Amino acid sequence: MTFAGINYLAVIIAAVIGWLAGAIYYGVLANPWVAAHGKTMEAFKADTQLLYASDWPHWDFDAPSSITTLPFLNEQAKRNILGLNAARVFNLEVKRKRPKAADVLAARPGVS
Repeated sequence: MTFAGINYLAVIIAAVIGWLAGAIYYGVLANPWVAAHGKTMEAFKADTQLLYASDWPHWDFDAPSSITTLPFLNEQAKRNILGLNAARVFNLEVKRKRPKAADVLAARPGVS
């Protein structure tokens, strides 16, 4: 399978081996890194000290799911990081953490 001096079969095999090596590496070694990341977040009290910033509109911005999917944070810590800590720092009034489902549906035109 050589064309223009390139062995495409070797390229495909190398890509598959690289993918497998990465999958095995991250599948086996990711758990200790996630645990260590959780310990770091505990050490500097992320649930009360960390403010979320997305860096939007850049192409490499961080969506809120970068916080909501962290397994070592409880729900209250996630809410704090995503907005309640900033409200406290900037002395903003927080009326309600989540809108009521009935209010959301009432605000949508044509939905009852």
